Amino acid sequence: MTPRPPPEVALTDLPRGVRARVSRVQADTGDQALALRLLELGFIEGEPLHVVAFGQPGRDPIGVRLGGRGGAGAFALRRKEAALIWVRPEVHA
Repeated sequence: MTPRPPPEVALTDLPRGVRARVSRVQADTGDQALALRLLELGFIEGEPLHVVAFGQPGRDPIGVRLGGRGGAGAFALRRKEAALIWVRPEVHA
């Protein structure tokens, strides 16, 4: 029996410190330019990331470390931006 992949969650719902991989960047019609900018920054399918911090109050912005060792870097994303990024948390057996 093949194990199911973990469910997708929006980056805004990923707990701090949980490692995940980008599964997609999805935008409504009005957010296409923002989605393209996120892709240009490196939020592409399969890229590892994890949340390093949430701002106070209201968990905005969200601090994200993108890439593995020596990866693309750290970003502070507004919740509106992070909501466009869908990830799959990594499952460790």
